[in-house]
Amino acid sequence: MRKNYFKLIALALCVATSLSASAYDFTVDDIYYTTTGTSTVSVSNNGSTNSYSGDVVIPSTVTDDDGNTYFVTAIDDKAFQSSKSLTSITIPTGITSLGEWCFASCTGLTSVVLPNSVTTVGIRCFQSCTGLTSLTLSESLTEIPNYFCGACTALKAIEIPASVTSIGNYAFSYISSSSTGNSCKVMETVTFAEGSQLESIGDYAFARANSLKSVDLPNSVTTIGRYAFYCCYALESIEFPEDNSEFTEIPQYCCSACTLLTAVTIPETVTTIGASAFAGTSATYNMNLESVTIPSKVTSIGTRAFQYNTKITSIIIPKRVTSIGSQAFQGCTALTEVSSVSATPPILGASDVFSDETYESATLYVPVGASSDYQATTYETDEGETSSNYWYLFTTIEEDANVGISNLASDSRTVVDERFYNLAGQEVVSPTDSNKAIYIVVRSYDDGTTAVTKEAR
Repeated sequence: MRKNYFKLIALALCVATSLSASAYDFTVDDIYYTTTGTSTVSVSNNGSTNSYSGDVVIPSTVTDDDGNTYFVTAIDDKAFQSSKSLTSITIPTGITSLGEWCFASCTGLTSVVLPNSVTTVGIRCFQSCTGLTSLTLSESLTEIPNYFCGACTALKAIEIPASVTSIGNYAFSYISSSSTGNSCKVMETVTFAEGSQLESIGDYAFARANSLKSVDLPNSVTTIGRYAFYCCYALESIEFPEDNSEFTEIPQYCCSACTLLTAVTIPETVTTIGASAFAGTSATYNMNLESVTIPSKVTSIGTRAFQYNTKITSIIIPKRVTSIGSQAFQGCTALTEVSSVSATPPILGASDVFSDETYESATLYVPVGASSDYQATTYETDEGETSSNYWYLFTTIEEDANVGISNLASDSRTVVDERFYNLAGQEVVSPTDSNKAIYIVVRSYDDGTTAVTKEAR
C-alpha cells in the first residue's frame, strides 16, 4: 500500500512537471502563445526563461494551426525573462498589460517603446536590462511599479507621462542590504510631461542615480518616499511642489549625500523635515548647501536633518518648531548665527544637536524676554517631569527684537498695500535710514491675506 502511495506522488510530480514545461498553447513564428479567452491570447514562453533571441515582432493578431484568429492583448509574467540574446522587441497597439519580470535581465535590449494601449506593467518589468538606453512609456500608464527599471545601468533619460499617478519603490534603483546598489547610474534627466498627475514617489525611487543633474517635481506631488534621491551625487537642483497644500513632509534621507546641491527651497506647506533629509554621510562626504530657509509651518526637524552642511553660516528656527532631533545641525562648522523665533525653547533631542564649536562660537538670538528660558539647564515637560534644556550650551545668547523676521522678498505673494506704524500706533509715511526704529508693518497681499510684522528700519 505504501509503495502504491509513493507511485501516485511520483506520477503527480511528473504531470506537474509536464504541465510546467508546456507553458503555452501554440506557437507561431517562434512566439509562444497562451489563450486567455475565446478571442484573446497572451505572449508567454516555452516553460523556461531565455526563450527568445534576435529581433522579435509581436503581431496584433495571430492565427493558430486550426485557423482560429486571436487578438494579442498581454505579455505574461517572465515571458522574455533572461533572454539575453533578444536584441529588439516590437510591441503592437492592442497590448494592454506587461507582466511581472517579463523583460527582466534581457541584457541585449537597447530600446523599447510601449504603445499607448498599455495601461499596466508588472514589478521588475525591465529590471537588470543593462543594455537598455532608451525607454518610451505609454501615455495610458497610471503606475510605475516597484523595481520597474532597477539596475538599468545604461538608461540615460526617462520621461514620466502625464497619466502616471505613482512611481513605486526602487523604480529606477536597485539597492539591497548586501550591496551599495546598482541603479540607473548614467541617468542624467528625469522629466515629467506637461499636465502631470503624479501624486507619489516611492522609497529609493531614484536613489544612486549618480548622473542625475536636476529634478523639477510637478505640483501635483503630495508624498515622496524615504531615500527617494539618496546619493544622487551629481544633483545640482531639485524643485519641490510649491502650490500643493497636501505636500507637508520632506522625508527621511530624501536628498542625503546630494553633495552638489548648493541651494534648496523648502515649500511653505511643509511641516516636517525628516531624519537626514539633507545630511551628508560623514565629515568627509559633506553637503554644500550655502543657505536654507526653514518654512514657518515646520513643527519638527528630524535627527541629522542638516548634518555636515559645512557652508551654512546662519539658520532660523521658526516659531512653530517644537522639537529638533539629535545631531540635526551637527558638523555645520560654518554656523555663526542661530536664531530661534519661539519664546518657548524647542525641545532639543540631545546635547549634540549642534557641534561643540557651534555652541562655543556661534551666537544664539532669541526673542526679547526669552533669554532666561533658553539659558535654563532644565525645563518641565507636559507630564510635570524635569528634562534637560540643551540650549544653555550656547556660550552667547542674545535677545533681539528682530529675531525671525521673514525675508519678504522670498514670499510668492504680491504686496498690494504696505503701511508703517510706530510703537505708539501712529502711522509713519515713509521710514528712512535717518530715523531707524522698530515699526509695526501691515502688508496686504494679492491673495486677500494680511500680515503684521515687527521690523527694524
